[in-house]
Amino acid sequence: MTDAKLGAKLFNHVAVTVARESLNEDGRKRIVGVFDECLGFKEFASWTKDRELLTLYWGEDVVSIHDPGVLYIVFLGHDNPATANPGNMGDHFGVTCGTIEEYHECLSRVQAYASREPGLEIGGPEVLHNERENEHRFYFRFGMPIACEVQYQEQIS
Repeated sequence: MTDAKLGAKLFNHVAVTVARESLNEDGRKRIVGVFDECLGFKEFASWTKDRELLTLYWGEDVVSIHDPGVLYIVFLGHDNPATANPGNMGDHFGVTCGTIEEYHECLSRVQAYASREPGLEIGGPEVLHNERENEHRFYFRFGMPIACEVQYQEQIS
């Protein structure tokens, strides 16, 4: 066993393979629209390659997506894209909101976007209760085989 330690452990990105055609100009525009309006992710345009690569980031004053504190999602165009079992207790990545108001605002943005984008799938919302907290959560999926879980942990006194 090693004594090696990583200081603060930060999950900084998720990468998924998708059908190349979904990364054409129109497909990229739709993916960027959903993740920008719903979660505030922006396109790292200098990395974009038609039908090959789309990188979205979340952070301030980003010089490189590898800067500390930058979160990013990578869509990789592939001839054999990933398949998954998205949604509740399936394949997903999670985003935690800082306040219940932020959670509800995010849910409203996703629902509003889904009314304009028929390919945007939403699961929930729901609240899971236990003795320590109420977990408010919903899932959405667009442009990739896995879902995004948005959650807020309401602490119980």
